Amino acid sequence: MVKRAGKRGKKESKDYLLLNGNKVFVIFIMWIFSVIFHNATYRWFGIEEPIFFILAVIAIPVYLLISIIYTLIKEVRHYDK
Repeated sequence: MVKRAGKRGKKESKDYLLLNGNKVFVIFIMWIFSVIFHNATYRWFGIEEPIFFILAVIAIPVYLLISIIYTLIKEVRHYDK
């Protein structure tokens, strides 16, 4: 039997863009690990590894920028009501 999540346990896709203190901390830690893993793979294996580089330089900053803009818009609309 499958349990269905109620409204409290259900996450909507727009909730992934809202920032809070914990999410900013996790984003920062993921960025640090991406930089460390990119440098570690080059040091240990001697190959340039693009996945962690793309995460650290493109994906994580773009996600952070979009999340900041979305959170600010959401707060301004909430404040106006």
